[in-house]
Amino acid sequence: MNYVLTPEKTERFWDYSIPKESGCWEWFAARTPNGYGVFNCGRIKGKDGRKYSIVASRVSYSLTFGDIPNGLSVCHICDNPSCVNPKHLFLGTQTENMKDMFLKGRNTRGERVPQSKLNSEQILEVRRLYAEGGLRQLDIANLFNVSRTLISQITGGRTWKHIGGPLFKRGKPTNPVLPQITGTLSTGKPNLTP
Repeated sequence: MNYVLTPEKTERFWDYSIPKESGCWEWFAARTPNGYGVFNCGRIKGKDGRKYSIVASRVSYSLTFGDIPNGLSVCHICDNPSCVNPKHLFLGTQTENMKDMFLKGRNTRGERVPQSKLNSEQILEVRRLYAEGGLRQLDIANLFNVSRTLISQITGGRTWKHIGGPLFKRGKPTNPVLPQITGTLSTGKPNLTP
């Protein structure tokens, strides 16, 4: 730990969390845009001379279990970034943390990606239109005002993998029985509402 907390700051740290029914100790003070608690523990200085606050879960882990070895992240078993309950924290490498995030489906995908041009309903509609065989990928791309490459990635299952619907490879279905697509428009026209 490259910071030292006085007894007063340690007590103040624990005062910024509220126990919840889930077992999480919710951090209610400053947070990052991603929801991680942030604690000013005397403003440590980085290598560049700037002052930084510390992620609250790292402070919680350090206060309870001791120093965090270089190169390790403090991970949450509860998947709640604002939780500072030491029982919900464990150490892991960044790679392990990313694998855990992916396996639990917490990675940013689909509509949660800020640059996303389409939503889940539109993805199903794209796949349905292509499965019917009446439109080329370029035609569908023009309907949705996106690139033909994106339509190819959607219909081939290279993007939006978490969404159902028929998948194709070079114009042929890759799944022998096309699943029923629910929630699409019966008119055969794409739903262009966001």
